[in-house]
Amino acid sequence: MKPSEKLILMLELNNYNIDSLFLKKQIDSEKTGNIELHNSNNFSDLIICNYLFEEDKDYTSRNPLSYRVGTSEEVDSLDQFVIKHPDVGKQLSIKDFLSIEIFSDTEKRNILTDVIHKWLDEYKEARSVSSKNLQELFFNITGDNSKYRKPSKIIFIIGFVFAIFTTILIVRPQALQHDIFSSFSNFVDDWSQLLHDTFLYSVFGVFTILLFILYACQYYAVLYRIRGIMKEKTSKVIRRIYKRDTEMNKTISKQSRVLEKYVDLVIKKPERSKLQIKKLNSLETLLNKYRVYVKKVERKYYLMIKNHSKKMKRLRATYISYILLNLAFIGFAYVIIRGLINV
Repeated sequence: MKPSEKLILMLELNNYNIDSLFLKKQIDSEKTGNIELHNSNNFSDLIICNYLFEEDKDYTSRNPLSYRVGTSEEVDSLDQFVIKHPDVGKQLSIKDFLSIEIFSDTEKRNILTDVIHKWLDEYKEARSVSSKNLQELFFNITGDNSKYRKPSKIIFIIGFVFAIFTTILIVRPQALQHDIFSSFSNFVDDWSQLLHDTFLYSVFGVFTILLFILYACQYYAVLYRIRGIMKEKTSKVIRRIYKRDTEMNKTISKQSRVLEKYVDLVIKKPERSKLQIKKLNSLETLLNKYRVYVKKVERKYYLMIKNHSKKMKRLRATYISYILLNLAFIGFAYVIIRGLINV
């Protein structure tokens, strides 16, 4: 047993709420193809059910619809799976069952139909629970985003104005000059001259612009992450989540038709009983895509919870440094131009 599983068991035994952990473990274990997991009522039952399933290497006795392609190199066809039916005294593979002569074709058809309907019912029930579990986990993950406040646009605009002003002052100071504001134009002339005459002061001005670029990069990185989080709560995404149920029902109906045609075929031509399991694996593929999507959303939220506070502190520190350096840049220009200090 894994250390994490022991820890969760201890939490359960001490009456801690482990609903979310239970749900994640169940969803993760469903990837093995174990359709009995949804019958587990607590974490200990879930662990036992999962380990017993993984230790059992009798793959052909399982429900073929939940069989993971590639689990065993020896199993690749439906006719290798064992049928369990009260009218058949012992467990036989479909291939062996079709070869015996004690049943008529009608009896074989009825028995195979019963077995296949049982497989379909079991699988449909299990995968319906899987879908509901994934939905529940998705909505648990995306349920609260109150912690993720966006950085202020006004603060960004103020910083942007400072950066544009400094850039124009260094590159094209005449753009800031106007006859109406003659006193300010004279100050800009002196400021521009100071920048050209004092190399370190010019470097200081360029540094403030670079610091704003760094702030802008941090700002949009945080904004991008928050938008990615918010995107998972839109009505379009929620509709797509519910639409998956319809897709899965359609896939099950398709599997049912394939199996019905298979029964008709093998009763007429028993020698053509081979049917590749991967042709019945479309619903598992669909569910795996769903699991990957929910896992991606969970990872996205986990990183946001883990890093959002640090990133916001870093963003504020960069902005405060930028504003203070800009004030220092303006202040130095004022005291030097007014002759309060000599350079």
